[in-house]
Amino acid sequence: MYAAVCLDDRNGILFNMRRQSMDRRQREDLRELLAGEILHLSPYSYPIFAELPGFQLAAADDFAENRRQTDWCFFESGKINLYIRQIEKLVIYRWNRRYPADVFFEDDLSAFSLREIREFPGSSHEKISRMIYERQKK
Repeated sequence: MYAAVCLDDRNGILFNMRRQSMDRRQREDLRELLAGEILHLSPYSYPIFAELPGFQLAAADDFAENRRQTDWCFFESGKINLYIRQIEKLVIYRWNRRYPADVFFEDDLSAFSLREIREFPGSSHEKISRMIYERQKK
């Protein structure tokens, strides 16, 4: 699968069962990257994407189960750590800030190669960094 996640400077994802932050321009950037593909995500994540036109969304509690190699998933929980071996392409959005966190992205990315880095101004963040990683072929 292809996966996207938003992280702070310490790889934090959530604090007290809530997202650390959100940014409209991050979601717009992901929409452009998907180019019309369906984004699979949790019911928790659905409302922040549904408010922007142009997304094709599929929300379910088990959104990452049985995904094809090229299906896109957006993770806002530690579940991404359970699926890391199934991820072929990983898009990490960095807030370039430190937020309180109690759920973290735990993989060291040693199985991935960094393919692209892009920085852009966010709607609520001075700078967001987008890194695209692809799984190394064996």
